[in-house]
Amino acid sequence: MRPFLGVSGINVPGPNDSHSGYAGAGFGLKLPFADRRLATRMEANYAHGFSGGGSNLIGVLIGLSFFTR
Repeated sequence: MRPFLGVSGINVPGPNDSHSGYAGAGFGLKLPFADRRLATRMEANYAHGFSGGGSNLIGVLIGLSFFTR
């Protein structure tokens, strides 16, 4: 389980600046392989934006982790 907070924004000259905050949580799996020096990580997450009426986002992350020991 992984909670997170963030801020995203666009800074352009004029009235079109856009900044918003968001918060969410993700949960996932770490699957070791190759003598436990490598692992596949898979995560599903949900985030809620707080500006502009609020927006809900669902995401999926997939990656590799390399361990030196």
